Amino acid sequence: EGKILRFVHPDHSHLLTCAPRYDGPDEVTCKIPSNDLGMSVNGTPPIVFRLTEHSPLHDEGVVVGMKIDTITLDGVKYYEMDHWELMALLKDYQDSPNRIIRFVAPHYVITPP
Repeated sequence: EGKILRFVHPDHSHLLTCAPRYDGPDEVTCKIPSNDLGMSVNGTPPIVFRLTEHSPLHDEGVVVGMKIDTITLDGVKYYEMDHWELMALLKDYQDSPNRIIRFVAPHYVITPP
């Protein structure tokens, strides 16, 4: 009970890492400001791998390791994106007052809304 068995092809064993224990919230949905978020993401779905000391996302409860599930921009919801698509959307809508992101814990399965 509580054990996980993972099979990895020997050619990909270099990709194995020990993931740190996640101790953050299950979900955070927040309106984000138009200024710099102080956030670095990578992957598909985008995963927060760094937050600067002055990131406004700290006040919302966002922590490193959370995945970005959806982003809503001017009433249109986007999902199933990679980090390049997310960053392009944030740049295209940087002056929009209506930017909402839903962050979820790493163990959440990302599904379309």
